[in-house]
Amino acid sequence: GANPHPGGPIHPFSALIFEVELLKIN
Repeated sequence: GANPHPGGPIHPFSALIFEVELLKIN
């Protein structure tokens, strides 16, 4: 559900990577 990395096109894959990174941080 998180937004993809800023400055890039909105792709489901980018959003997925963002979600995974959030899980790693938390």
